[in-house]
Amino acid sequence: MTTPSESAVFNKSELVRKVYREHPWFSNAEIRESVKLRWNVGVKSNLIIQAIGRERDRVSYLASHATLQQLASKFLADCGGNLSVAINHLRLAY
Repeated sequence: MTTPSESAVFNKSELVRKVYREHPWFSNAEIRESVKLRWNVGVKSNLIIQAIGRERDRVSYLASHATLQQLASKFLADCGGNLSVAINHLRLAY
């Protein structure tokens, strides 16, 4: 369990992302429960979907999650860590 002062540093979306990074196989209900237990912060499914995507999409990419995360991290680093530049390149590729 973390301290209340640590939870004040993160917004709700960041808390959801933190739990997801640690447990990418968690369902939305498990993510909600984990955020509530660790930081005593309630989150709703809509926020989870906005922060990390739909559960059914996450489940379908679970097998390749680790590889995709490594590729995404490298891609973002190649864009100088600038998320806007990375998004623009992805839009051009689409």
